[in-house]
Amino acid sequence: TELADVRFVVHNCSGIPGWAEQKPELYEQALAIPCLVIGGGPADAEMDGKPRRWQDIGKLYASPTFTEHDGGHQPFPRGREEKKEFASRLLDFVSTAAGAS
Repeated sequence: TELADVRFVVHNCSGIPGWAEQKPELYEQALAIPCLVIGGGPADAEMDGKPRRWQDIGKLYASPTFTEHDGGHQPFPRGREEKKEFASRLLDFVSTAAGAS
């Protein structure tokens, strides 16, 4: 299949894409790909100020993993220690999902 070589997916502060409508054949069932969905906490907002519904993208996957930081709509939290802890969580997910030991 088109996604056969995909080992894992990371969505960081995602909105809801139109993928299911664009490629319905890929989304007939929830994807069985390890998936980490990351949100930016209460400060992660849409352009209109409404909270970003970043968790909703997890509906595309069979067993998504969710985590968040408090840095808003940006890839990493702002504080130095928070960045280190967050990077560690991210690397742990990638290592496990990719089958590394």
